[in-house]
Order: sequence, then structure tokens, then C-alpha cells
Amino acid sequence: MALEESALLAAAKAVVDIPEHYRLVMADHTPKGEAPRECAYIWEDPRSEDNNIEISLSLETGCLMSLYIRTGKEAGPSGEASKEAARAVANAFVQEHLPGHERFTRVRIDETDHVYTIKYRMEVGGLEVPVTGCTLRIGRDMRVVRYRNETPPVRLPEWPAERISPDAARRTMIQELCLVPVIAALYPGDNETTADTMEHRLVYEPVTIHRKYDAVSGKPLQNLLHALYPPSRPVSEFNWSGPNVQDDAMKPDKSAGYRGNVSINNMDFNDWNAAQRYWETVLRIDPLLYALGERKDDGEQLYLFYTERKSTEERTSGDQEDPLSVDGYMSRRWGKAVNRLNASHMLQIEISTGQLVSYYTKMKPDHMRKPSLTRAECWEKAQQFLHQCCPEYAKYLQLVLEEEEEKDPDREFFHLLLFIGPYRVRLEGVTISICRITGHVLMYRGVSIEKIRELEQNPFIAKISEQEASRKVEERLEVSMRWYYDGDDHSGRYRLIYEPAVKRRRAVDGTEKAATLQYIDAVSGELIWRPDLKS
Repeated sequence: MALEESALLAAAKAVVDIPEHYRLVMADHTPKGEAPRECAYIWEDPRSEDNNIEISLSLETGCLMSLYIRTGKEAGPSGEASKEAARAVANAFVQEHLPGHERFTRVRIDETDHVYTIKYRMEVGGLEVPVTGCTLRIGRDMRVVRYRNETPPVRLPEWPAERISPDAARRTMIQELCLVPVIAALYPGDNETTADTMEHRLVYEPVTIHRKYDAVSGKPLQNLLHALYPPSRPVSEFNWSGPNVQDDAMKPDKSAGYRGNVSINNMDFNDWNAAQRYWETVLRIDPLLYALGERKDDGEQLYLFYTERKSTEERTSGDQEDPLSVDGYMSRRWGKAVNRLNASHMLQIEISTGQLVSYYTKMKPDHMRKPSLTRAECWEKAQQFLHQCCPEYAKYLQLVLEEEEEKDPDREFFHLLLFIGPYRVRLEGVTISICRITGHVLMYRGVSIEKIRELEQNPFIAKISEQEASRKVEERLEVSMRWYYDGDDHSGRYRLIYEPAVKRRRAVDGTEKAATLQYIDAVSGELIWRPDLKS
């Protein structure tokens, strides 16, 4: 049974000292679409919106579920700052706010620039059990600035009576090891490279190194196809000629207020009014029904947000928003950003080429009509649209085959991978969604043709074989064992698993730093490492 609102508010105020001049700006426990479990409060400094305190309590018990203290300027390190001092502060806080705190015997402390993150977890078999206990952050002034209760969603696991040996697991991992040649973007901050800026390299990616193996049965939790890149087929093998914007299947209804057909081939994209009209025409954005609410230019991309035109009566009618609700707080604090999310149509256009980079609409089809278009017919519509967006795509895209069944029966999704020559470009491609009722584009995310042209200038030629790269991985392959929470929310269970990894550890300024192998350079054979966030 939920506690009274007055009792919850009093309990929230007692968690930390809230400055007298702070004002309560949010008090809500009605998340949309799910049963409310927590009540959240936010106090804000009227002198600076960067200073606020957010507290969330369990509706049933009143226990603290989360705390987040934000300040515009962080305090300098306390003279008493140390792991021991941070642990003492955390212990006192946990004893007061975490029920059954004595059960969480595994404590891990990480320090970054005099800020301490402390995790309290349960143990089974000497191994940490995830999604148990809590996580705290102790600021430089030795105050708790963040806290999150991580109550286990299911019954805790039991140590299995039998399990396979780490050596047996390692042999299986080596037998199933698979490396795939891809073109990957390497960033100085994310990868240990000698380059000062982002660069693309042809690499071997050990895609199976992220698989998890059940420590009892020795079987992987997911099949091999899940780890591999999906099979694909060149788009050029399909009927790519497709109709242009004049084709009846793609032609907008002029009687609805459209301003005529235009062609991307002769478009002067220095004339942004013309560019805007072009994409309004292609995407069927009727200017009589939708107004351009905001136009944002960051120098490289142009963002257009269209909102539905409403009458004066519609704008003034409706329920008054509770000022302390989540919606009321979001509207006040991030009004412009919220309006963008609520836009009926959202477009992102590359300024240098006038190319559509992404599109999304919130407009839903008429559900009085039943979906009638087949997947093949939707693919024809997708090809027509892609041909209008960028006819050059046909040389570089491959359609992913054997798509998993989508949850939405009203639309079909198509995923296309970007290839430069025989090699896939990692994390680059095109996604498009077609309505099965109207044939209209509901969502689109593309890839810059300028980026494609830049990639084409690089001669990506592998000089070491996959077998050579595999040997480098096999020689360094380690096996670790841990508890893994398999599933979402209350529907999952704990498993004891083995995981493969290739690690490198070395001392830097007296502190051990770890890194994980991410790629093997297909030209030089160099091992490319990614520093671990928590060493």
C-alpha cells in the first residue's frame, strides 16, 4: 500500500540538507505507461538552474531509491579525501538508507580526480552478484552526491554443484573464434592510436569475443549468427532505377496545398527555401497542415521541426498541466527540447550537399484501414525514396537479408549496410521504415555522401590474413567467470558464465591500467586496444 504524499515528502526532505532558498519544482509518481513504483522530487536553486537536488522514494516503503545532487561548480578536494574517508562516509549513508545493508559484503571503490564511486554488492561463491545493493558517488568535499538502490529483481542464484573447467571453455572459444574484416573509425580518446584525430582503418574485428558461455553446460547464451554481421545483398542487384519524384506512386497531392514538384538533380541547395520545398514535397509534409516551428543550423547540419497547425480553440483548450508534474517540470526546464521531441515531422539536412540525413514523423496511419502492402511492395517504396535521396547509394549499400520479425505490424523496416569495395564500414548504413497502410516513409536515417567519397579515397587493402590475426588473439585469450543477469526486469534469471577477453595490463604513474583488445590492424598487424573505463 502506497504511503501518504505528506509522509513521502517529509521523508524526502530528511534525506539530505536542502538549502532554505531552494524551491520544490517537481513532485510526481505517475509515470505514463507503467505502474508507479517511485515518487520523485526535485528542488531547484532559483538563482541557478544548474543547482538542484533530485530524490526518489519507494511508494510502498518510503525507502530512498535514488539521490542526485547537482551543482554548477564542484568543491575542491577536501584535505581529508582518501579511499578510507570515502568508505566511511558511504558506510554511514548505506547503514541509514539501505535495508539489510549487512548482506552486501562485496565493496568496490573507484577513484577519478578525487571523486569516489563505491559499489556495494552481494556475493555468491566469492563472486559479485550484479543488480544488488547500491552505488554511491562521493564528491570531492566528501559528501554523497549520487546514490542508487539496486534491489535484486529476482531470487539470488545458488552456486552450481557442477561446472565445466575454464580450460574446456577456452578451447570452445578458440574453436568458435571468428574475425571479420571491417573499416572502423578509430578515435584517439577511445582507442590507443598514434593519430591525433579520428581515422578510418581496415581492421579485423574479433566479433565472437563478446559471447557469453554458460559455466554449467558450456554452451553459448546466443547462437553464432547473433555474434556475426547479418548476411546482406548488394542493392544494385535489385530494380534500383525506380521512379523519380514525378512518378504517380511518389507524387504529392497538389490539391492539398503542395507547391509543385522539384528535382534534386538541378536543385540549388544554396537556396534553402527551395531545398525546404523539395523535402516537404518528397516527404509529403503539407504546409497547410504543418508549420515550420523551429529551424536550427549548426554550421554542418540543418534541423527542421514541423508542428501540426491548430486552431485558437484547440491551442487554448485541454486540461491544465500540474506545475509539479514531470510534464510541467520538463516543459519549464527544457521547453524547446521537449517541443522538438513532440514535433510532427523532424528533418536533418546536410548543408554542404542538401542531402537528407535523417527524418522521423510522429504521424500515425489511419487504423481504420488495414495494412495491405507486402514487404516486397514496401521495399519498392523504400527504393523509390532512396533513389530520390541519393541515387549514388546504389553503389555502396547492401540490404540486410532475413530480417527478424518486427513488432510493429503497421510498418516494415529495412536496414542497409555501407560497403566500400568488399569491406563493410562499421556502424554506418541506412535504415528506412515504410508504412504498410499508406506506403509513406515513417523513419529514415542515412549516411553522408561526403563521408562515402572521403572513404573511397583510401586504398583499403588487407596485408595480413585472417589466420594470422586469429593467432594473435588465440595467444592472448583469457577466460573469466562471473554472475550475469540474463533477461529484462523481473523476467530474467542469474547465470554463472565464462567470458573470453584479450587484456593488457601495465602500470602508469604507479596505477595499474587495463585495456581490452578491440581490433587487429589488417595492414600492419598492430593490436588496437581500448582502455577500460574501470581499471
